[in-house]
Amino acid sequence: QVPGVEEAAVSDSLPPDRLDDWDTFMIAGKPWTQEGFPATPVAMISPGYFRALNIPLLQGRFFDEHDTATSAPVVIISQTLARHYFGNENPLGKRLKQSSPELTENPYMEIVGVVGDVRYDGLARRAGAAYYEPISQNGANSLYLVVRSERDAASLAPELQREIRALDKDTVITQVRTM
Repeated sequence: QVPGVEEAAVSDSLPPDRLDDWDTFMIAGKPWTQEGFPATPVAMISPGYFRALNIPLLQGRFFDEHDTATSAPVVIISQTLARHYFGNENPLGKRLKQSSPELTENPYMEIVGVVGDVRYDGLARRAGAAYYEPISQNGANSLYLVVRSERDAASLAPELQREIRALDKDTVITQVRTM
């Protein structure tokens, strides 16, 4: 609703160095080892996250309003993860599970998209494998609001803060920054 905002989304992580979670993962049908499936960036995101950060969709689809707490679990993977674990095989429709085999309560999630690589480990390091879960299916304790704007981002901050507080006066807003 704020004039000049082109896209907005929330996430528990932000590139290049504000990552909330790293975890191992499993791919259905592939034997699991700690070395074979090392801890990888995991971001909980809302629809619009990739568009807000101009991260390209390479295959499949982005998350949308149909990805809810009661719908089938889904995941989007990075290009590096897709290339490393699937090679020339199409990863769409395959299933990935967060964490190691010991955590049996974690469901397998269907891979619905592949996106461009993002640097979550600082700008000096190469972008690596990552996977993304819809925040609507997993949740998060603290969030970043990501906004892409046609206006000067710094001048937009006071308006955004007013709108957020109008929705929830108890929301704590910290670390207002441009990227």
